[in-house]
Amino acid sequence: MMTRDAKKVHRNPISAGHVAPRTAYIACFLVAMGSAAFYAVAGWRPFVLGVLCLLLGLLYSWRAVRLKAIPGADLASHVLLLAALQFLCAYFTFDVSGWRWLLPCGFVVAVSLYGQLFNQLRDLECDRQAGFVNTVGLAGERFAHILVYGMIVLALALLVACVALGIVPVRVMVVAFVLAPFVLIRQLRQSDSRRFQGDTTGPFQEPALIIGVVTLLAWWFGGMVGAPLM
Repeated sequence: MMTRDAKKVHRNPISAGHVAPRTAYIACFLVAMGSAAFYAVAGWRPFVLGVLCLLLGLLYSWRAVRLKAIPGADLASHVLLLAALQFLCAYFTFDVSGWRWLLPCGFVVAVSLYGQLFNQLRDLECDRQAGFVNTVGLAGERFAHILVYGMIVLALALLVACVALGIVPVRVMVVAFVLAPFVLIRQLRQSDSRRFQGDTTGPFQEPALIIGVVTLLAWWFGGMVGAPLM
């Protein structure tokens, strides 16, 4: 199925002709085997979840199955592949007891689902031209926009719950609040509102990712050096 988005064609090294398909297949296989080995070192739980994640990644794009082209399955497989399973692999590497993983796992799933819905809305016209029907294409833009804002509200509610229960330290959130105004101002100055097709959440997707990554790195570094962030 050919993409109708010229930007994606040139951004992808395979479709742009910079990497041969055979080379890409070999590289994917080697990375998958290396990933499985690292998962095994982390423990049997991360190994099982990690292998499941690798298999799901194959089924997500493999033409014989192509989960990303099946409405409903596209969203479910996406949040498992890029959020839930990745989070649980990391969590069970260090802790195997209790249910403290449930709320933060729900948070990353909500964020991932928001991102996938936003991407499907952004690419809706190109997908229609290519005959590609996903969840947003089937459910319609109005319902998808409701889900997008619903996922934002759910993610914020779960984050607040994590802080209130002490799962995420309050001091870690200070980093996010201090960083947020600078990242948001920079993004709003650079954003072209037309590229988000009227979706007011669009300009905030990239800043949210930047803030999240920097905050998590600060949390991790604080734990490594014994800083009060922990």
